[in-house]
Amino acid sequence: MNLRPGSYLIYSCNPGYKIKGSMDVSCNIEGKWLNIPSCIEIRCQKLSTTSINANCTYNSEWVSCNSPVLPGTSAKLSCRDSYQYESNILSSQRNFARCNENGQWVPEPIRCIPAPLTINVYLNDTNLALRYTSNVTSLIVNGVPAYNVTEFPWHATLYLDVKHIYIVCNYLGLAGNYIRDIAILELMQPFVLSSTLAPVCIDLSSDKAVLEAGATGKVWGFGNQPYRI
Repeated sequence: MNLRPGSYLIYSCNPGYKIKGSMDVSCNIEGKWLNIPSCIEIRCQKLSTTSINANCTYNSEWVSCNSPVLPGTSAKLSCRDSYQYESNILSSQRNFARCNENGQWVPEPIRCIPAPLTINVYLNDTNLALRYTSNVTSLIVNGVPAYNVTEFPWHATLYLDVKHIYIVCNYLGLAGNYIRDIAILELMQPFVLSSTLAPVCIDLSSDKAVLEAGATGKVWGFGNQPYRI
């Protein structure tokens, strides 16, 4: 059936799909339909992340929660290692959710945030130290292995998965006395936090420490060349 210019149609989608665009479509004076919408499959967003572990089922069968899922999918949620539930008295978040016909998880799924780093220690005859033993040979000339590694919790090395290294344009290395020696590492994939890998703590309550003449300190690293401090 041919329709005259000025006619309009009202679009709708089959069950399981939602319309993308305007439902109303009109025919212009040139006899062309304007702004024809499309129907896209209804899906709920994925729930598995670096902080949340999700176990999903659809029609009593396991399905992956690493990608969007169909309505009717159920998910059992938990925080991964080194993450904890976001605490909020007024929160309606739950560790069980279901994907409804509108593509929404109900009730609102849990949110997980990095947990504070905790270190197990033991008390011996001389001091409080991390249970740590090392048979490796020191790589720093005249250096000694760190017995109490809790003194250096944010010292690490990274060899894999580095996609790009961004440095300050004014960094000149030895020629600039290593001023501005800081960089941002872009990784191929995100870190998965664990009991041995946690975010750096930032102490916002204390004033900036000021070094005074005569003060002593420690330097740590993986180098094999002598340095004068």
